[in-house]
Amino acid sequence: MAPIKERLRQSVEKANFPRSYALQKINQATELKVTTPEDFAVTISAEDVLSTLLSWNETYQKKPVKEVLDGWTRVFSTRDEPKAKGLDFAMEFPMSWKPKTSNSPNIVQEFYSQCGHGYVSCNIIVRNGGETPSLSELKHLFSVEMIREMASQLGTVLDAKEITMAQLPAGFYIIDITQRVIDIEMSMRMTRYVLMIEDKMVMIDFMETSAEGEPVYTEEDRQENQELFKMIAASFNNIGPFRN
Repeated sequence: MAPIKERLRQSVEKANFPRSYALQKINQATELKVTTPEDFAVTISAEDVLSTLLSWNETYQKKPVKEVLDGWTRVFSTRDEPKAKGLDFAMEFPMSWKPKTSNSPNIVQEFYSQCGHGYVSCNIIVRNGGETPSLSELKHLFSVEMIREMASQLGTVLDAKEITMAQLPAGFYIIDITQRVIDIEMSMRMTRYVLMIEDKMVMIDFMETSAEGEPVYTEEDRQENQELFKMIAASFNNIGPFRN
């Protein structure tokens, strides 16, 4: 028990949870009515417990990028992932975001905030783009005019600009989208980072979703989310050319 207690002590100190908050969560856990410890271990993994606690950390709720800055991250890699179509890159996501598998042939991985129950998500998409473009063709493709044109085909453009990712020309834009799914109106703000690696197009889409007007994000909330999106996108690392 000694190593376990020491590991728990270090984790709690690093997470900086107030004692009252920890006791509240312990009391909630006792209501699970699990018959045996083995059932509890199988039903709820340690990773899910940590992810849930981080989701409810008040500091990280107000400033989500701080979770990443404090080192609470998980690494996602496309190595040996068939949907990545041969690309080998890695990114870091907040530990409180839960990965999910998509049925789409082009969505390599999905991530959802608040342990999979939040209204902020990310899709990592890889598509075949045809031939490998030259550097001059890349600069034209990701010029402000072309980026804005791409964005306008999907929704109302709020921002569009040229950026650099993995030492390559890339694009960034933010759009508002309204869709109706059966009888539910969905309002989404999508932030997309897009680049070409060889003949593949990589899109990293962050979605802030509201169903029938709920939840309502303030502009301050959206700005905080943008800081987190930028941090995640900045962690993009094209490992393929350097892996032995």
